[in-house]
Amino acid sequence: MTLDAQQEFHVLAQQRRGDPIVLIGSVWAPTPGLAAFYAATTYDEQRWFSLVIVDSGAEIPVIVDQHNIVMREA
Repeated sequence: MTLDAQQEFHVLAQQRRGDPIVLIGSVWAPTPGLAAFYAATTYDEQRWFSLVIVDSGAEIPVIVDQHNIVMREA
């Protein structure tokens, strides 16, 4: 991948240990390393216990009903 090619990374965060992990936004970057840097500097308004980036193309749909949680192949 060249530095010109950008991809979207979702940014998830957890404020304190035990808190839910929530989607707080996204960043566009050519590499995961730059995406991590962009996420850390873009969403630095608070101290996070955990900050995670996920390549938006790596998403796996999940279906939840009353009795089952099913991971569906993308």
